[in-house]
Amino acid sequence: MAFLPIAMAAVAAVGAIEQGLSAQQAGKFNAEVATRNQILSNQNAAQDATAQAASAARRIGATRAAYAKGGVQLDEGSPLTVLEDSARAAELDRQTILYGGRIQAQGYGDQSHLDTYSGNAAATAGYVGGASSLLKGGYDMYSRQPTAAATGGGYSLPKAAP
Repeated sequence: MAFLPIAMAAVAAVGAIEQGLSAQQAGKFNAEVATRNQILSNQNAAQDATAQAASAARRIGATRAAYAKGGVQLDEGSPLTVLEDSARAAELDRQTILYGGRIQAQGYGDQSHLDTYSGNAAATAGYVGGASSLLKGGYDMYSRQPTAAATGGGYSLPKAAP
């Protein structure tokens, strides 16, 4: 029965370490998912920006064709200004889509780093908890050991009066 505290401490230590390692694995997995989401976010934004630019080019082309069909001169004046403004607005839309994708991707990147850090911290906490359990078990076992004086097997000095 003297080794029961240390055995219980060993079981608690293994449990704490396993819990920490499991949390670390979960953090690692979550970080990998966030990293994949980061890549996908950039790819989706690029695809959306390309689609938006193509759509804008079609709209501007249709406007040019309508002007030409109506006999409007495109080399100066209001029609040219309208086309230039449309082109600027289309580019701004494209850049806005890309920027939104970068912002979203940055969030996923930050989440990836946070998940990795949290997982590593959980693993460290598991090791510390395991070591603490072992130390407590050793202390409990040591503190429960009878002394020679308590068992009648030796001489002990009298206690000093208070």
